[in-house]
Amino acid sequence: MPQRPAFSVDGVLFYRPATIRTFNGDDTAYDECQDEEFDELVCGDEGDEPVVDQFGRLVPADDDDPFDGTNNTSRTRTHGWGGGVRPP
Repeated sequence: MPQRPAFSVDGVLFYRPATIRTFNGDDTAYDECQDEEFDELVCGDEGDEPVVDQFGRLVPADDDDPFDGTNNTSRTRTHGWGGGVRPP
């Protein structure tokens, strides 16, 4: 009886979820506002526009505890998938 040729393949499939979180503290040049309208508030580099926090509130100036840093955070979620097939 004649032999039939064998046929086979190797393959792989994958799914790879990933979550990356970062935290980075930066130095800032915040200082008390120069404009009397914003007296006792923290302003940006130019000293004319008040800084707001993450909740939209104005940030009060405090000489005993100066506001001189910014905490930057980020979160990235990815979902990767793929596969490959090859002869053995």
